[in-house]
Amino acid sequence: MTNYEIIQNRMATLSSLLDMLSSKTFTKFNGLKPVMLPDKMRGVYVIYDIKSDPSDPKILYVGRTNNLRSRIYNNHLMGNESTARLKKHLTISPAYLTISDMALAKKFLIEKCAFKFISFPNAPRNAALAEFGLTSILQPEFLDLKPNEI
Repeated sequence: MTNYEIIQNRMATLSSLLDMLSSKTFTKFNGLKPVMLPDKMRGVYVIYDIKSDPSDPKILYVGRTNNLRSRIYNNHLMGNESTARLKKHLTISPAYLTISDMALAKKFLIEKCAFKFISFPNAPRNAALAEFGLTSILQPEFLDLKPNEI
C-alpha cells in the first residue's frame, strides 16, 4: 500500500468516526447519575455547549478514556482542579469570564453542556488515534493533547 493510499484510508476512517459521532444522541450533564453511564467503557468523548446555539452546539472538549463513568462523572462533573480539566479551562478562559471558580464551572456543565461518546472496547491505540483525529477536525475550544500517548 502506498503512502497516499494509507492517507486515503485514514481520511475514510476519520469520516466514518464523524458520521458515528453525529449519529449519537446527546447525554446531558443535568441530572446525570453514575449508574446512567457504562462502567469501564473505553473510547472517545466530545463535550459540547448545547445552549450556545442548539442548532450548532459549540465543541468545548475532546477526550479519551478507559472508563467513561469515571471520566465523565467523577472527573469532569464532580472532580477538582487536578482531575476536572474542562472545568479548570473554563475558570481561566477569557471567553468565560463569568466562570471564576470550580463551582461555577460545574454549574455551567450542568446547565449548558452535554456529551457524545464513541466506544473502542478492545483497541486503545484506535481510541488514541480517534481522539487526535477528531481533535484536529473538530478544533474544540479547549485542548489537552498528549502526542506521546499514541
